[in-house]
Amino acid sequence: MNFNNLLTTITDIQNFLQYQAIRSVNQVLTIRNWLIGFYITEYEQNGEDRAEYGKQLLKHLSAKLISMKIKGMSYRNLRLFRQFYQTYPQIWQSVNAKFDFNDNLLNNLPMSQLQKKYNNVSYSPSPELTYRTFF
Repeated sequence: MNFNNLLTTITDIQNFLQYQAIRSVNQVLTIRNWLIGFYITEYEQNGEDRAEYGKQLLKHLSAKLISMKIKGMSYRNLRLFRQFYQTYPQIWQSVNAKFDFNDNLLNNLPMSQLQKKYNNVSYSPSPELTYRTFF
């Protein structure tokens, strides 16, 4: 192996793994956004104190999350997360199939509501939907 081969090999490794990291981040952010949309929708439909906030829920929620220094939680984004879930409620099946919920990443998420809601659903997403959603 000469120097140029070494350089090319390291560059190829860097490019490939950087792409894989970006892809993984995109997958996790897609899941995060969908889950946030799910919980917002569930709260709007079943929340004990939902009437207290009424139509101001997303503005109030956004303000609280931003004050907690959680990035990406603007009113607009929360609205988009809710819309994302409402448009693609079946994504849960893809998420459930793609990730083992014993993994540390998802182990501590409050999944019981999701599992109750979707355990009896027999949905099989199209490969195109799964690809567009996660990649």
